[in-house]
This record gives sequence, C-alpha cells and structure tokens, in this order.
Amino acid sequence: MKLISKKKCKFLSTYAQSVFRYLANSSDPGWKQTQDFRRLDPGPHHGAVVSQQSYRVHQKFLQLADEVIDYKTQHITSEQVSSIPAIKVNPFKDQICKVFSRNEQGLFSFEDFLEMISTFSENASLAVKIDYAFRIYDLNGNNYIDQEDIRHIIFRLTNGSMDEADISTLTHYILYNSFLSE
Repeated sequence: MKLISKKKCKFLSTYAQSVFRYLANSSDPGWKQTQDFRRLDPGPHHGAVVSQQSYRVHQKFLQLADEVIDYKTQHITSEQVSSIPAIKVNPFKDQICKVFSRNEQGLFSFEDFLEMISTFSENASLAVKIDYAFRIYDLNGNNYIDQEDIRHIIFRLTNGSMDEADISTLTHYILYNSFLSE
C-alpha cells in the first residue's frame, strides 16, 4: 500500500549556499571567526538561518567536534550529532542522521549540520519540513510511506510498549483513514 509519493524540494537556503561557496573558496585560515561570517553578503535572504544564527550553528558544530584539525573540511559523527539534547531523545535520531548526512560513513560536514538545523528551525518553509519528514519516516527507503513504515513508526513512538495486535489494528486504521481523505 502506498500513501504518499516523495516530493522534491530545494533543500538549502540561498544564504546557506553562499556560506558554503565562501567557505569552499576561502584561503583565509581564520574563516571561522565572527568577522568572516559577517563579511558574507547572501543578498535577499529566503532561508531559515541568518548570519548571526549561522555563526552560532558553526560554533556548536566546532564544539561537538572532538578535535578541530581543518576548519574547512571538519566533520562530526552521527554520534556527536545525536548528543544534541533535542536529537538525543528523538526515537528517529538514527533516521535523522541518515537523512541529513551525505557521507556514507554517517559523517556530517558543516553544510550537512547547517541544513539539519535550518530544516528544524521554525523559519524553515513547510515544503522543506514536509520533504524531510517524509524522508525520515520512509524507514524502508522505498519512496513511499507504506504499511511497513507505519508499523515501525508506531513501534518507535510507543517505545515498543504496544503489542503486535494493537500495532496492526492502529496501522490498518491509519491506512484506511488516509485513503478516505484522498
């Protein structure tokens, strides 16, 4: 059974893209400093994270890193990202890390980290939030939220406290009602 097909969205804000271009092209070893972030001119801002917020996000990124070797190529692990209190208690923290990390080993670049923080920001667009929520809840990765995904979502949300019969009943109820609303 298929509930929702995957929708494509623009993931990064115009501002975030300009930050990444600046960082990629910077030869200044002190690019992490406040004045370097303030020098950026992203033009009209359409994203969820603005300059001062980006600086704070970058400081949090560096704080999570055990040892900073190269500011431009620094990565942090999914475990380090999962130590953030709001992520730590989320039953989908593994999926969140999988969705936002573009690295096969689950490492986060600053770009990945900023994208995650921006998406969870209250200023992120509904379209971006929907796209990422879909990707997080598509647990089996088949580009649909299907019966298998719903069963696993219920299991995670209830911390495994529901018995199989109740999970099955609730799954069928959700599927039935979702088709009625189409």
